[in-house]
Amino acid sequence: MEDTEIQNPIEEARRYVSNAKENISRAKYDPETNSYLDKKYIKTAGDILWKGCLIALDAVLHVRKGKGRPSIKKYKEAASKRDGKLIRLLSFGYDTMHLVMGYDGNKDKKVCDAGFDSANAIIDRCAMLLPGITPTPSTAAVQAPSTAESTQLTQSEPSSAPSTSTLSLAIAQTSSTTAAPY
Repeated sequence: MEDTEIQNPIEEARRYVSNAKENISRAKYDPETNSYLDKKYIKTAGDILWKGCLIALDAVLHVRKGKGRPSIKKYKEAASKRDGKLIRLLSFGYDTMHLVMGYDGNKDKKVCDAGFDSANAIIDRCAMLLPGITPTPSTAAVQAPSTAESTQLTQSEPSSAPSTSTLSLAIAQTSSTTAAPY
């Protein structure tokens, strides 16, 4: 992300997830429609989540060499050589956080929750793969605010990494937009 190396990329990535949670809480949740009201905050939260994941991925995959920014194709190639589970998490995370939330601004809470779950799963997997850092799952896995906390910010209980099929189902059920080409 920057020219200087980040001391602890996993903690930095988790900080991004926490910032995304704070941001999405501004979108105001409507329990009747199970969706957020302001697309702007969904887009921003999706971008923040994805950038946090890139910090963790860069620490593990080392794809940022030379000038310019690496494409998702380079990340996928590097992940497929490194870890089978990471490539699945990366593919789904890119679709959910970067495209569906970041570009489309899908306001459905299930989609946003899937984005937060995916970010936590990617960061936790990177923590496990990163040499020199003791892998500890997020002690406060951050998800999109629940209905009770849509105006307050609190840490949610730790959650296990979601399966790709569960997250895909959440997006398939709620996304009405067509996928953007990669």
